[in-house]
Amino acid sequence: MGQKALGTIALKVELDDLYTDALLYVIDADTSYNALLGRPWLYASKAIASTLHQCLKYTDEHGNERMVLGDPNLFH
Repeated sequence: MGQKALGTIALKVELDDLYTDALLYVIDADTSYNALLGRPWLYASKAIASTLHQCLKYTDEHGNERMVLGDPNLFH
C-alpha cells in the first residue's frame, strides 16, 4: 500500500563532495531513513548504488571515482 505525499520540497543534496538538487516528497511515516533517493536522482547524478555494499559510487568533476559509505550501524 502506498503512502500519500503531504507535499514536496526542493533541496540541495550534499553527499561527500557530490552536490545536486532533489525534489523530495514529504510523508508522515516512521522510517529508518531521512530521505530516499530513487532512480531518477541516481541517473541525474550519474551515481551507482550498491545495496550489497551499502555505498554509493560516482565520478567527481575531475574524473575521479568516489564512494560514499552507508551507516554501518543502521540496524543497531
